[in-house]
Amino acid sequence: MPLARTHPISVQGRSSRTYGLNRSQKWIWQMIESLAPDNRHMYLPVRIDIEDGSSVEIDDVTAGLHDLIARHEALRTTYARGERGEQLQMVHGDAEVAARVFEAGTQDVEDVCTQVVEEMRALPFLLDLPVRVSLVTRAGRPRILLLQVSHLSADAWALRLIEQQLRYTLSADSRAVQDSDGGRTSWQPVDQAQHEQGEAGARRAARALTRWRQQLDRFPATSFPERHGSEPENPRFAEARMDSAALAAAALALADRHSATASSVLMAAVLTLLAERSGNGSAGVYTLVANRLTDDLRDMVGTAVQYAPVSVETAGRTFPETVRATWSAMMQSQRSAQYDLDQVEALVREVTEDRQGELDVACTINLLNEFDPTAEVAAGPPPSVSEVNELARHTRFSWDRGMQQENLKFYMSVRVSPERIALFARGDSTVLPSSEMRDLMLGIETLLLEAMAE
Repeated sequence: MPLARTHPISVQGRSSRTYGLNRSQKWIWQMIESLAPDNRHMYLPVRIDIEDGSSVEIDDVTAGLHDLIARHEALRTTYARGERGEQLQMVHGDAEVAARVFEAGTQDVEDVCTQVVEEMRALPFLLDLPVRVSLVTRAGRPRILLLQVSHLSADAWALRLIEQQLRYTLSADSRAVQDSDGGRTSWQPVDQAQHEQGEAGARRAARALTRWRQQLDRFPATSFPERHGSEPENPRFAEARMDSAALAAAALALADRHSATASSVLMAAVLTLLAERSGNGSAGVYTLVANRLTDDLRDMVGTAVQYAPVSVETAGRTFPETVRATWSAMMQSQRSAQYDLDQVEALVREVTEDRQGELDVACTINLLNEFDPTAEVAAGPPPSVSEVNELARHTRFSWDRGMQQENLKFYMSVRVSPERIALFARGDSTVLPSSEMRDLMLGIETLLLEAMAE
């Protein structure tokens, strides 16, 4: 890998303030601490390709990053504990981020990019300034911009905002216009934390707690029965990826057929397979909710995401009936995801004690939509079963690096777009051997193809 040159990005004279964390940040902080030291993956990646032959210069990239960091307080915030142990976010008016520039020279740009990404992924998690920047160039011209953003300062929604704003900033139209004030957004993570401390925030948290209780009471004892004598694999938590155009086509077609969403179809498939595997006739998982319910929150770079419980009975139901029940449960989860973390953890302990320890909340399904929900019902006739089966011949499955430590028994992210669906899964091999995790992932595609044929 070529040696890096450093280009400092200095932001000065902006707002500074210190406050406690918002509810989403508290949840993220808890995960980071519980996973330490194996918490490097709590940085989220952004990649922006710049066309070969573009007029964009290195200074244009650093100027765009300067405006981005100036505009969004979360990108110039550090985190620490106060004198009484309280969690604090400290927004800095003056901040400097070092952009590392790697000149590819005669090497392939993608090869250099791969090396830089691997190096960035290996860096430890820190509570200092949340943005790491690398730029791969060819003959001095920017080709690939790579960012890592701390999960304390961004979630998947915020990453899309960052990418959109940087793409616009680096466009010819944007570079022809001067933005005198950096376009500061009106709502920042500190504002959200202050709102949550008010009366309206407390009322919303109380309503969420009631819905949590209703869902947890329906959770089965476990979706992953213990296997006596099962030895952990190495690494203990296997990781796998699956990329499927057939899964996207089938999910969209079934969503159209059953007047649902692709996300609810996919969640219904996961819940059906978990219920079958455990023999419970039902399944309960946590899902992640974006909590971007207002215009202010939709424009905020920061983290707003929180867990919400989803529990569905599958026994005695057809798959279309399970889809409709899942959609209803997911809609309820949208109203259960702005809560006080300490109160929910106390509730989980209470329900666990009431059920004499029989409550398993160690399974999370993260649905990530990458297109407008109004586009989920495709125009024109849906693909035929034979067309989708042909797509399935090109489904790709691969193993990732794995981890030795994780708090969950099973985690799956489902990245949904109209063209394809990308699955990423991590499972505890003592209750879900890697071979069975592979069967579970491929089984989602099989289940939807069979549902299409009915």
